[in-house]
Formats: sequence, structure tokens, C-alpha cells
Amino acid sequence: MPLDHEISSPRLYTFLPMGEGASAPFQGHLHGSFFPSSNRKALDAGVALNRLLLNQAVTLAAASVLWLADRREGRSHAALTAVARSKASVDLLVWSNPSSLTAAKGPGDRLDLPALSAAEIARLSGREFGSAPVIPCAVMLGGLLSVDWRRPRDVRATFEASTTFDLSAVAKHGATLSPPIASLLPELMAERIARLTPFLRQHAPNLYRDRLTPLECARIAAEVAGTLRAGKRPATSHWTAFYRDLPSFMKEGPESLAGLRVILCDDGTVRAGRSDVQTDGDVNAGVKSGHAAV
Repeated sequence: MPLDHEISSPRLYTFLPMGEGASAPFQGHLHGSFFPSSNRKALDAGVALNRLLLNQAVTLAAASVLWLADRREGRSHAALTAVARSKASVDLLVWSNPSSLTAAKGPGDRLDLPALSAAEIARLSGREFGSAPVIPCAVMLGGLLSVDWRRPRDVRATFEASTTFDLSAVAKHGATLSPPIASLLPELMAERIARLTPFLRQHAPNLYRDRLTPLECARIAAEVAGTLRAGKRPATSHWTAFYRDLPSFMKEGPESLAGLRVILCDDGTVRAGRSDVQTDGDVNAGVKSGHAAV
């Protein structure tokens, strides 16, 4: 797996490259003393040797992911940048079941390599996959935007970014929530994220989320509001930007702001909003308290 460029065509090897179409089951090249098909374009996962080698390859990849994600291994990581470690860890984590892996004896002989990868992470880390810190995210470390590995249950793929609610704001204030949340590292790039997110949906169901929940957005918004100067001389330009960007950040659940201190009033105080429920059952997503000064 090269660290200085992306692999466009992951390939299976058995001493020499296998035939065109013999795709590797992860974003890298996989070599082993396999027993290939006669045309060298596929492997029968029902063959005991192939099954053994594939299982061992997944275990080795899972161990490598945990090593790359372990901050205590700082010295042995010295040759790798944090972004290079992040990309490599995702490429080694996310396995697939390509058509190049067949099961001649029957469907029961076919390996579920993505499930096996998640299971090996769980086994080697001693915790369920959803609680293993193996996903590279953007976090605040020492006041600076940095890279660290988080649990799938804490990861959110995306949010409505703006000047006020940018990656730094979400990283800083998302860490203060209970439970904390973190955004996927943007440097992973779209293609790699597009491979990772279905894997997380499948193997950390009801834990990982594609987007921040409305309540998480609301709590982050309240944290951001708490950092803006109020009182007799409020930071008017910052509050103006806050209210300009708030609707897009909260577009999926503005009623979640109810009860949170996000309203700057004429007297310089910051008060909680409220949600009004209409008689027809519809929620009027209002945040009302006093008169906004901006």
C-alpha cells in the first residue's frame, strides 16, 4: 500500500499480478500463495488455503489499523504524517467482497470480508467495533485543529458548514457534548469517505451517523453563542454572522433550540428560546424570548 499516491486498481497477487479483473478486497494490493482459478482472474474462497490466507490478511490489516490509530505508538509512527496514517488506516479497515472472490461449492463458502474486518477490530481491541477508536477525525488538540482517532459511535460524516459553524467550531464544541462527537477528517477525500461511510452504517448501526443530529447541532449552537460577547457592548458583527448562519446549520430541526440560550436581547442578556406547539399538532420552530438585539 503506497503512502505517496492512491491505488487506482487494487489487485490480487500470487507472486505475480493476477489477471485483469482480479480486484483486491481492500484499497491496496494483496499478495499470497493463493490457489487461483485457471485463468488467474479469481480466487475460490471455498478452497481451504485461500480461505486461510484471506482470514490472516484481514487479521493483519486489523492489527495495522489499531497500530496506526494508537497515539502511544508515537515514536514508531515518526515516518508517517497524521494524514498519511489516517488514509492508510481507512484503506486497511474497509474491506469489500469483490467478484474476484468466488465460492464454487456454494454461498456458504464465501467469506464476508467487511464483517470479518469489523469483527477482528473488535477481537483485537477487546471492545465492540462501535466502541473501538479507529476512525480518523478532525479534533482540537492543544487549541489547534488536529487529527485523532475516535469511536464509530462518536463519528459524524458531515454537517452544514459556514463561517460561524466551521470545522474548528464543530471539533471544539462537539467534544464538550455528552456523548462527544467528532467529524470525519476532510483530508480523507470524497472517494475514501464514500467507501468508509457505508462500512460504518453496516457495522456500527444506530451508532455512527452520516450527519449531526438536530439536538447535537442545537447544543453546538448554544456553545458557540456562549463564546460571543454580550452585555452592554455585544460583539454585534459576530452575533449577526451567528444568526445569518444558524438557519442553515439548524435546518433539519430548529425546534431543538428550545430551552437553549441563543437569543441576544435588547438588554444585552442571552436568553433561552422556546418552541410553540400549534393546535393542529405542527411544531412552530420558534426561538422566542424578549427582543433580539441583532
